[in-house]
Amino acid sequence: NKQKSVDKDREALLFYDVMDNFMNTSSTSLLAMTGKEWAAELLGENHPLYKDIINISPKVKGFFLYKGQDKNNIFIEHIASKRKFEMTKKSFEHYNDLKKIDTILLIGIVKWRGEWWF
Repeated sequence: NKQKSVDKDREALLFYDVMDNFMNTSSTSLLAMTGKEWAAELLGENHPLYKDIINISPKVKGFFLYKGQDKNNIFIEHIASKRKFEMTKKSFEHYNDLKKIDTILLIGIVKWRGEWWF
């Protein structure tokens, strides 16, 4: 049944969103650490990615307007805050599907190593 398949897809997306939100915003009871803090601590301070992981920005999540793209970036605007972002194409393989300016996207992005990633 096609409807059941769609419902299962939505359920999977909702589950992923809840887990992603928890990992990016919640502190655990044990040592009151966030997901990125846990990841960094597991790697250890001597790991080359330790500081990069600790410095991942808070996730900006919600509805964005597609504003165009160039060779390297997709230009988007967070509707609620009017904040503009350049999201790297390295993180969004479907950039060729974006054609119409002001298309609404529901996504979340984080700043990683100086670039905004999907």
